[in-house]
Amino acid sequence: MVKIINKGLNELGAKEMTRLFEGNAKEFPDSDWNFEIGDRIGKTSKTQQKFNPNTTMGFYGIHSCTDGPVLIPLSWLNYELKEYKEI
Repeated sequence: MVKIINKGLNELGAKEMTRLFEGNAKEFPDSDWNFEIGDRIGKTSKTQQKFNPNTTMGFYGIHSCTDGPVLIPLSWLNYELKEYKEI
């Protein structure tokens, strides 16, 4: 078993999230739509039988005005893998 621990957005993730929510920033200018490295989005952790680098850490809780629901791929995150055996 492998546990993926979400350590927050990496540089690519911060840029992509800010880009995806540009429409929200125009429509809702009073809210902060700038994402930064280290921002925690998606699930805090996920357990898998075998590590799959193409997995996602769930949906971001707010829809993008232009792209709809946003899935958070591992490539956008700093993460840690912990392997352990089932008892």
